[in-house]
Amino acid sequence: VTLALSEYIGITLLPELARRLQARAPRLSLRVITRVENQLEQLALGNLDFAVHIRQAHYGNDFRLQLLGSSQVAVLLRADHPLTAGFVGVEQLLRYPVIRIYIPDWTQLEVQRNTDLLERLATAEQGSLETSHLMTALEVLRSTDYYMLGPTYLLQNEEISRGITALPMPDWENYELEYVLVGHKRTENSPLHNWLWQEITGTIRELRAHQPNKLRKRIPASSSSHSQQESPRPV
Repeated sequence: VTLALSEYIGITLLPELARRLQARAPRLSLRVITRVENQLEQLALGNLDFAVHIRQAHYGNDFRLQLLGSSQVAVLLRADHPLTAGFVGVEQLLRYPVIRIYIPDWTQLEVQRNTDLLERLATAEQGSLETSHLMTALEVLRSTDYYMLGPTYLLQNEEISRGITALPMPDWENYELEYVLVGHKRTENSPLHNWLWQEITGTIRELRAHQPNKLRKRIPASSSSHSQQESPRPV
């Protein structure tokens, strides 16, 4: 079974999913791909069995969709970054370099409705660093003045987010990324695919039920009104 999985989600979902599969289907071979474009086309062609990604703007009738959860977008940066000392607006962000994480099928995402702000930040005079490796990006954040836009639920994993905090997005209040599980109708009568679909959604529910409420301790008080509901929320 081949699964396209955003690293933003995989770093939270995959360890627990693998634990469940080891116990319940030890002979199952699961192939996870983090970098693949045209995911809906690949699902239709049979090159992918499922995809877990940021919700796209349009899905045809040939696809089944399950909302897994959502998280607010925030400015991620090291805890002692100069930007944590005061008000942060677009002009303040433009003074610092930005890390851009590779996101598959970027032009198809619902997030495109907010491209004005993203384009301004992407053209910052201080430059940018693009990578497809989330762990590398977090290490760069810890040791430089770079910042990164990302889901605040990453802060709930204290091991990977050590030394990193979040600030609310300027001029982009209350915007959330939604994460979905997608499959093609060709698999809807497959017992294996239907079982794995339930395992993925069940893993998300289990993660949510046992997730500690740590965000208020990790985000500055000035951000609290924007960040109280930042864990992936299963449906």
